[in-house]
Amino acid sequence: MRKVLIALLLATMSVSIPAQPRTQIVFAFLGLSSSDESVSASQIRVLENRLTTNLVQIAEQERFSIIVPRNRERVLEQLSHYRNADQHVGERPPLREVVSAHGLITGEVHQVNTSVYLDVQLIQTETGATLFAYSGEFVDFDHALSASPAAIYALFELDPPDEVVRAIERAETEIEGSPAGSAILQPKRYAVNPQLRDLAGTWKGNDGIEHVTISSDGTALASLETSEIMKLRVSVDDKTVRVRQDEPNSPKMYLHAFPYSIAVQVVELARPMRWKFQLSEDRRSLSGTKHTTSLQIRQGRVVSADNTYTRTAIWTRVE
Repeated sequence: MRKVLIALLLATMSVSIPAQPRTQIVFAFLGLSSSDESVSASQIRVLENRLTTNLVQIAEQERFSIIVPRNRERVLEQLSHYRNADQHVGERPPLREVVSAHGLITGEVHQVNTSVYLDVQLIQTETGATLFAYSGEFVDFDHALSASPAAIYALFELDPPDEVVRAIERAETEIEGSPAGSAILQPKRYAVNPQLRDLAGTWKGNDGIEHVTISSDGTALASLETSEIMKLRVSVDDKTVRVRQDEPNSPKMYLHAFPYSIAVQVVELARPMRWKFQLSEDRRSLSGTKHTTSLQIRQGRVVSADNTYTRTAIWTRVE
């Protein structure tokens, strides 16, 4: 029966697998999304299929169940509402009423020039909190496809099998020794001496930020996904663009990822956010890392906070 269900899962991303016994852990794969026009629907589909194959392998190994819900769009919409909820948390229906799973697996794909950025997350259905996240940066789509299975294994804190390791090693060889999951930073792609005036304007952000408006004096305002505003300060150090949070922590900064009850705890534990970017030669994109906090949450309480955590960040200029 298990082999039949696996075959159905691999055959189509639109068919839902029947629920397993209640004692078995169930994860729902919600697929990948992208806000970049340069990432085609066919590329997303190919990446989804590759990740699905590895999810099925892990499910067999770890004895849990994978489903692909028919109501994927509704689940994603409810997840967005759940994460952006205000203090009236009791008024929203639990995610478990929308999808019968213990956890959700979802991700995003972005592209800057030829570089591809893949972010995947494991989200707890009970609280809507992100339990684990993985960010990978690849020199192009083909390398992302070859090395992306490592993202799924990393998400479950597992060592990838030999065939995945070999694929990653091939990717490393093809990009002349650069680590798989790391784009080659060719100097000619990036502005040599960026100035604050080069950054002035509006940028589309990611990871909870809708837009960032930067002024030529280095002040900036970030419009968050929750419709709140966060103050930022921008500076340029040689070739590096540095952005930092320019106001004290508050729950509004974390409601895109956590319910209010958890966001108020994060305020006390998280370091101020900061970003380190390189400006593209055409002044159209900022790519680099976000320095933030990774959290472990159990039963609605933050039990640990890692303030050394970084993840991929990409901002693109708005016309």
